[in-house]
Amino acid sequence: MKRFLYLCLTLLVCCTGCRQSAGVSISIDIYTVDDKGEYITRTSKEVTPQPDISLQYVTTMVEANPSLFPEGISVLSVSLEGNTVTVDFSQELRMVSEQDFLFINELCALAVSQGERQQGDKIAKVNLLCEGEQLPGYFQYPYSTRLVDQASQTNFPIWMLRLYFPDRENTCLIQEYRLVPEGTDAQNLVLEELRRGTEDPDNKNNILPYNAKILQMRPEEDTLYLNFSHEFADDCAPGQEALLLQAVTACYSEFIAVNQVQFAIEGDSQREFGGISLAQPLTVDPAYFEDPQAYFSET
Repeated sequence: MKRFLYLCLTLLVCCTGCRQSAGVSISIDIYTVDDKGEYITRTSKEVTPQPDISLQYVTTMVEANPSLFPEGISVLSVSLEGNTVTVDFSQELRMVSEQDFLFINELCALAVSQGERQQGDKIAKVNLLCEGEQLPGYFQYPYSTRLVDQASQTNFPIWMLRLYFPDRENTCLIQEYRLVPEGTDAQNLVLEELRRGTEDPDNKNNILPYNAKILQMRPEEDTLYLNFSHEFADDCAPGQEALLLQAVTACYSEFIAVNQVQFAIEGDSQREFGGISLAQPLTVDPAYFEDPQAYFSET
């Protein structure tokens, strides 16, 4: 009889504990992008924990960013392997723009990183899949995250850079976007991102010689004066000279909002570079762009 009563009491305690656990809520971080794509904000929300907490992190983030995700999109699965997170979305992911695709990568990394921070790990790479398949044409998989280090901030500014790299045949410049945390050294940021090279090497070539340095940079009214080290000319791939000048001119014209760029190499602005005179400032020439209408409609 005593054993029977003990078993009943144990069962009662277990049932009570289960009912209490079912009602437990946790606080999770939600990351959202403002309408202009200039800030990412972190807020908290009380939720009932689900068995797959990483899936819950990402799903909650998707629901909090309706302007970023196509209507009807769903998160099929979230998996972690080392410092890489793989998120599989439904077919609606194919509808997002290249810029939004970058935001989604970063937001997925930020969402999942809150669980990994407790383990002392960091999400460094993201694989976004569409019903189990990679989406071609944006960059080489996996995507390397740039904003995870900002995860603990409540509100942090970001920059969307548009860079230009030659196609594989060096016939024109193709745009490529980068999402980076806003920094204090804005003028050198463009150079550093060009130096990093393209993230779509299957379709584009690198353009800026790796050892090229800016010796002096000076904006003056609508003109940016750039004085490069000799590696800018010496290490430029043959046939890329005009593309290099146009890529730098286009990137800085957009980011710093100037109309023209005056180039110099080791202080010499009267020389020629690839048959092009540097004596006068250069402006963006639409003939060098894969889609000039897209470039000039946005600038």
